[in-house]
Amino acid sequence: MTSLKDIAQELGLSISVVSRALNLNPDANARIAPHTSQLIRETAARMGYRRNHAAEFMRRKRSAAIGVFVPEFSNRLIADLILGLHEETNLAGFSLQIHSGLDAASYRSFLADHNSLASTGIISYSPRQYHFPEQEEMLREYCASGGKVLMLNNPDEINLPVLSMDEAFGGALAAEVLMEHLECTDLLIFSTHDSIPYSVLSKRSEGFMNRIEKAKRTARQTVSLEEIIETVRHSSSGRCGVFADTDYQAWKLIHQARRAGVVPGRDFYLVGYDNLEFSAFTDPPLTTIHQEFREEGHRAIRILLKIIYNMDFEHSTLIRPTLVRRATA
Repeated sequence: MTSLKDIAQELGLSISVVSRALNLNPDANARIAPHTSQLIRETAARMGYRRNHAAEFMRRKRSAAIGVFVPEFSNRLIADLILGLHEETNLAGFSLQIHSGLDAASYRSFLADHNSLASTGIISYSPRQYHFPEQEEMLREYCASGGKVLMLNNPDEINLPVLSMDEAFGGALAAEVLMEHLECTDLLIFSTHDSIPYSVLSKRSEGFMNRIEKAKRTARQTVSLEEIIETVRHSSSGRCGVFADTDYQAWKLIHQARRAGVVPGRDFYLVGYDNLEFSAFTDPPLTTIHQEFREEGHRAIRILLKIIYNMDFEHSTLIRPTLVRRATA
């Protein structure tokens, strides 16, 4: 098992410096340069260092376990999130228990399990999408029993600490890409609310519309593939720009457009959202908005540990997405 001494020898630093960098609740006067702290953390992770918190939390009558609830979606975003959670939890020396589901029963079971286990804390997607009234009371009971909570990707949820993607910023990025093409005068939002909480998609659309309006332009929203294809057919080449608020919507549009004989990136411009697995392999490859879910996993664990150890933290934190420019815009 890797020790603090092993890491110190690897880096040519003192054990005390390494210990301070890896301490979850360091002395306020024990300052270490940020680049040194990052180097120590990266080296500790590479060497397989793991703290042992079992005895500490046994004294608190809690387990050194962190529970996570994620929606049961099989895509890169959830996989990246779980990887980031695992990497950071492993470095911190806690155990991670992943739960998933898409209904009220699965969420209720998750909270009940972690109440009975007396886990150290939980990280949870919004219960709002499960539409059961007792979820807020169950969360309050968990907190009252000593559990700590961090919510993910739901800035409008009940008054608990939250870490979210900046969906409005992502929508604004999509608008800026389309407006770069000066000939692009017809702007559309291709929207769906089938499998993603409405608040997430609405924030993407709001960010898009606010950026369009700031530029004194107009856009309209549609859920019809046929309307988009007809708009493209009756416009000069390149005059139509479409923001699909998920990559799934963008893939549908690419397929339908190809069947109709129009090509994204040539006859109209298209921006998707999420940078899912196959977006680089559509024909043509899709320009899209990328969300750093792996980084969100790392940051979620670090924030929850600050909550657990009663350290200062930002009650609401946003992670900004980035643009992945490919052939469609």
